[in-house]
Amino acid sequence: MDMRALIHDHTDFLLHFFQLAVSAASASSSSSSSAVTAIGTGPQKNAALSPISVSMLMAMVASGAKGPTLQQILSTINLPSSDTLREFASQVHAVLLADATSLGGPLLEFVNSVWVQQTLPLNPSFSEVLHSNYGVAVHPADFLKQVKPCLHLSIHSASNLSNSTLQ
Repeated sequence: MDMRALIHDHTDFLLHFFQLAVSAASASSSSSSSAVTAIGTGPQKNAALSPISVSMLMAMVASGAKGPTLQQILSTINLPSSDTLREFASQVHAVLLADATSLGGPLLEFVNSVWVQQTLPLNPSFSEVLHSNYGVAVHPADFLKQVKPCLHLSIHSASNLSNSTLQ
């Protein structure tokens, strides 16, 4: 597998994704009801998107897909097969999230949780794949009736998982 070529192709997807996200944030900055606006976009604010997070998210989504849905995901993110995607995600995790502090480098941490509407639970085998392959904790929540408590709980969880790095 030519990792450089994969990174190049996947980077094209990420750049396009970020352009769409910025366009959506700009278009919605005048609407106070937008979820994008709620995270801090607009003329006086900044927003950040993590390429690692997007790549890992797409790998997780693809790991639960099959048939035409999986092919569409792979085509969208410019990776040829689910095996290639798993290898790519594994390499991203092993290289970019490796602890390099002993060499004077950084330690990047990845808070990885999936919050699922409690009335629509995930297939147990998919939950197991998320846990064993990506270290994901799956949390049921009632987003329909308890939006603010769910939001506060997810923020508190991220803070705990990141040793208070994220607040």
